Amino acid sequence: TSLVTPLAFGDELILSLNQDNQADVVEYIGGVSLVIENNLILSAINLFRLKWPPLPYMRCQLHKKIPIGAGLGG
Repeated sequence: TSLVTPLAFGDELILSLNQDNQADVVEYIGGVSLVIENNLILSAINLFRLKWPPLPYMRCQLHKKIPIGAGLGG
């Protein structure tokens, strides 16, 4: 069995237009060192772009608050 409960905290993702570059950019904030290529954020943007090709390039800031490997989906 599993127990599911809402948490009073979580990661925060901020999306904005990338005015500086001709590519999507993901920035990790919170002392996290992750592989930036082929992640779920970029995959989701690419799926949106398939449906809406004029979607501009995005700057994504992921503020990590849920520890990776903590079993909380972080």
